[in-house]
This record gives sequence, structure tokens and C-alpha cells, in this order.
Amino acid sequence: MIKYINEELCDGCGKCDLSCPMDVIYMNAETGKAEIRYQEDCMTCYNCELECPTEAIYVDPIKCEKPQPW
Repeated sequence: MIKYINEELCDGCGKCDLSCPMDVIYMNAETGKAEIRYQEDCMTCYNCELECPTEAIYVDPIKCEKPQPW
């Protein structure tokens, strides 16, 4: 599950938002930074963490408790 986005490291590129299949992350129009919107929907795919060029995102490697559709 996505644990946090370090706002100081986030450069606002939006790659994390675009890579998230569950719409967990969104770009805040006021700050220009990524924010967590629906944390409980995170399926721990690591797409956001892998796409982030500044390593501002941390995804907890603990397995998700709810079953996945695949």
C-alpha cells in the first residue's frame, strides 16, 4: 500500500498519477504536487514508485489484505 509522498521531493511531473491503475494518486492543482486520494484502493503494484523520477513515493511492501482481481 502506498504509504506517503514526500512533497519536498515531488517535482509535480505527474508520472505517478498517470501510472496508477486505481486512481489512488492525483495532482493537486493548487500545489502542483502529487497527493494520495484513495489510499485504501492501492493494490501495491509499485507503478507509482517505479515511475517517480525523484523517488518521492514510498509503497509499503506488506501484502494487501483484500483479494486482487487478477
